[in-house]
Formats: sequence, structure tokens, C-alpha cells
Amino acid sequence: MPVRLSTLLSNIDTSIPNPTNANLIREFSTFMKSNGTSESYQKNNLKTIISFAKWLGNERLYI
Repeated sequence: MPVRLSTLLSNIDTSIPNPTNANLIREFSTFMKSNGTSESYQKNNLKTIISFAKWLGNERLYI
């Protein structure tokens, strides 16, 4: 079943243990929207970045 963009965005806080990384991902999402990227492009990027942020865990920052 495909994941909706709204579902990805609403689950950022619960799925990413580091609040700084979660905030960076939300900012990146806003940036992509403001540049007029397609929803499919946004979803694919967010899926990848969220997976990476989960792998980093709570101690490391995605900077």
C-alpha cells in the first residue's frame, strides 16, 4: 500500500528519536514544497531521510 505524503509528515515526531533531526526534516519538507517539487519526489526523499535519521538514533545529529 502506498504511503501518503501527509502520513509521512504526521509521523515525523513519533518515528524519529532526535528532535533536532525531526525539525530539520520538517524544514526540508517545507523547502521542497516551496520549490514546487512533485509529491512523489517529496515522498521519496522523505522516506530516505527518515530512514537515515532512524539509523542515526538519538545521539547523532543529521547536520
